[in-house]
Amino acid sequence: MISGGARPGIPPFGLWPKIFVTNQAVCIRLQMMDERDFYTETPETKPATYVCPKCRQASEFRIRWLRRTKKKNIPPGAGALERAKFSKATDYLVRVDSQITCPNPRCRKRFDIPSDQTVVLI
Repeated sequence: MISGGARPGIPPFGLWPKIFVTNQAVCIRLQMMDERDFYTETPETKPATYVCPKCRQASEFRIRWLRRTKKKNIPPGAGALERAKFSKATDYLVRVDSQITCPNPRCRKRFDIPSDQTVVLI
C-alpha cells in the first residue's frame, strides 16, 4: 500500500509538471497564468505622516509601494479566461511596508501602519 493516499503514477498535488507520463497515458496539465504576468512592477516610495502610538510624536515616513502597470499586450499562451481578465485589468499600487519604526531616539518603537488600505487603484 502506498502511504499518504497517493495513487501510483500521479505526483502529489502542487508538484505536477506540465507534461508527465503514467503507465496508462500521457497527461498534459495546463497552467493558469499568474496575475503578475499581466503587469510590469516598479518600486516607488511615497511620503506619509503618522503618529507614534507610544510617544505621540508625528513624523513623516517614506512608505514603500509596488506599482503594477498593465502591459501593452497580453502575454503569449493566454487562454480565453486570461484574455477576459487582461481586458479588465487596471493599474494599481500595493503597499510593501506593513510596519514602521518611530524615529524618536528615546522611543524606537515599531508599530503597524494605521491604515487598512494596502491596495490603491490608479
